[in-house]
Amino acid sequence: MQIERPSYRIRPLRQDDARALFANYKGCSSSAKYLSSPCHGNVRQTEGVIARALLAYQQATPKVLPLAIALPSDDQVIGLLTFVLHDDYAELHFGISQRYRGQGIVLAACADALLWLQQRGVGEVRTHPHHAHAASIHILQKLGFRRVGTIEQYALFPQISSQAQDCADMRLRFGDSLASV
Repeated sequence: MQIERPSYRIRPLRQDDARALFANYKGCSSSAKYLSSPCHGNVRQTEGVIARALLAYQQATPKVLPLAIALPSDDQVIGLLTFVLHDDYAELHFGISQRYRGQGIVLAACADALLWLQQRGVGEVRTHPHHAHAASIHILQKLGFRRVGTIEQYALFPQISSQAQDCADMRLRFGDSLASV
């Protein structure tokens, strides 16, 4: 998947993205607060994430597909958009640098991602943000996702606690709501 818009670019990750991804997102505790993986302590950890992404790109049908959200001006990576592809639905995960929040980039990038999934025949998309992550839940609701419940003690968010946290069970069926995006 590759998309170019005036305010962002969605593209595959490259090994040389590690420094920007670490500085803007994976190494920044405020940007990574609601990630289900620990904040990276150094750029080598981010290089490992990118190395796994490069392996996924070589697969004919990858189960996990991480993509960069980058600035079109200098191609600097400021966040991630990740698909987890299952047989009967897909998961969507996203995050962006604290510095670029509130600019509509994530909302527009997720709308592009949903259209891409729909065009590939995916009928339902699910995601499970931390139950108190109001910004993510708000974006998902704007995209047409419905909160169908709360999954108790579902995921770890290391920047918040060492205990499993409750997550919102958010779902979108394309036949129901994507027309408004």
